[in-house]
Amino acid sequence: MLRTAFKLTSVWTYLSLLALLLIQPVPILGDALRSAGAAYVAGWLVHACLLSLVFEAFTHRVPTAVIFIPILCYTGYYVVREEQGWAVARKSTELKAANPGKILGFDPAVHSLVMKSAETFATSHAIPVAYEPEQSYKPEEFLSFRLLARNQVEAFLKAADAHGRVIDVRTNGTIQPSVAALSLPERPSKKIVSVNVRSAPARGWKDWEIAEASTVISLDGTIIGSFKSASAWLLPKFPLFSIGCSINDETTAHNCGVQLNWDSTEIDTIPESVDRTIFDDPVGIMLGVKKLTPKEIERFHNPQTVLAAPLDDPAKPAQDEDEAFSELSALVDGRSSNLTWSTGPLIAKNPQRLAPFTERMVARLIALDRSDRIDAPNRREQSLTIVSGIAALPREAFITISDRVIEIIRQEGGWDAFPSLYLRAADVGGAIYPFYRDRFLGHATSRFERLFSVLAICRIGFGDNELVSVMKVEFSNSDMVDRKDDDYRSALFVALLQLGQDAFLKANDSTDSASLKEWFDAVLAGRGKTETGPNNCMPIEWPRPEYLAWTMAPRLRWLGSRWVATERE
Repeated sequence: MLRTAFKLTSVWTYLSLLALLLIQPVPILGDALRSAGAAYVAGWLVHACLLSLVFEAFTHRVPTAVIFIPILCYTGYYVVREEQGWAVARKSTELKAANPGKILGFDPAVHSLVMKSAETFATSHAIPVAYEPEQSYKPEEFLSFRLLARNQVEAFLKAADAHGRVIDVRTNGTIQPSVAALSLPERPSKKIVSVNVRSAPARGWKDWEIAEASTVISLDGTIIGSFKSASAWLLPKFPLFSIGCSINDETTAHNCGVQLNWDSTEIDTIPESVDRTIFDDPVGIMLGVKKLTPKEIERFHNPQTVLAAPLDDPAKPAQDEDEAFSELSALVDGRSSNLTWSTGPLIAKNPQRLAPFTERMVARLIALDRSDRIDAPNRREQSLTIVSGIAALPREAFITISDRVIEIIRQEGGWDAFPSLYLRAADVGGAIYPFYRDRFLGHATSRFERLFSVLAICRIGFGDNELVSVMKVEFSNSDMVDRKDDDYRSALFVALLQLGQDAFLKANDSTDSASLKEWFDAVLAGRGKTETGPNNCMPIEWPRPEYLAWTMAPRLRWLGSRWVATERE
């Protein structure tokens, strides 16, 4: 009987499966097998074993009744899969009937839309502006987002006397050269239409792996409508799965499990009465705000030429430079608690006038940074205003306090708290180069700190052979998904150019983005170059909302249909 059994393919596939499962928890050997994909091989061996039984039953090598084992397994799987499909269809029908269509005619002249992911909505829908709560900005406590033609941005900011962040807009993964998103601190001034999404995760097979989410619309705090969405993890058409085992380091127990390759799908819950070519998401449907097509985004021109809401009290005249420096004086003396958001940008415009405040600014920043108990309302806002001033200082003034700035940025998270100071500290030169080199090459360094380290090295203007080699690999490696964005790649570009790698960049500046390729060409041509470096040692745009003084700001901006070197305001 044993000799006969060992002639059966099903027996050998079963023994192979058993061996894989027994070996996977074993240290070293099991680790190597798991890395080689043993779990997926085990999944296929299950199918091989079941199909072998079918073949052997037909050839009478095993009793014919054995064929019912694979038949029952596959039939059971597809019965469950079909039942799940019916459950999804029932859920779709149920929510289509329950969900509303348009519940409010959203009027930008009357309403202000407040929601999370406001940037995404404002850049993909026909709405002049959308707001997102952001408590770190005082006194506004909101960020606004607008879609604008790039040639509108400068005029818009000038007319509004505002400073904001310009964000690239992408469609199908490609930067649109003709449009941009503008973000700036701003409070909504009209009736607030707020969006709140409440998620209810699936409870396993009890809900057939169907999860629901409710998009709730409120008008001035009163709920006026709700739209339910749903998604499901569906059993795949063919039961592909993996069977893996590992050892729990704490208990040394074997943990084995089966993982199916589920198919994730969004369930259609849009009522049949809705025109899906125009409205395709709950917020747009309930408010009657149409989605923009890629062509409409490319050719977009926002008719709004003034801010939807004043940035400060409308009864109060705009702050001027004298008022800003008066506020700075009170701030560094510890007497200010009611900052205007424009103070930082205004003082940064006059570096020479800032120089006498150098010592007091850094002393106050250190006091704010070190003590959680200090009597300082709006502590974060005070710190950022001072940082705007320090980053804008003339070089000779900054060098006198550079040792204390370096102490701040060397602290854990210093790069994240004050990124402009993290870069400005590079003005010390070669003495601080090892710090930035180690941060860039460090395996535990976050993506954003690595980007800022690259820019700091560009400002220093020096890099050893190992550093340059790693930068080249990073610049050329398009498989590193978390680092291949335009900001990071353009930061590497200016640093490598500063370090004399012109020939390498000319041979490796290919990109799928037409706008980024034109930016590469403009930088190589010397447009926007300063005594600091190419594009003032800045990427295609400053990747943080923190205000950046002219001393450090990127020089190239997209105006009309080309990258232009801008002049100082």
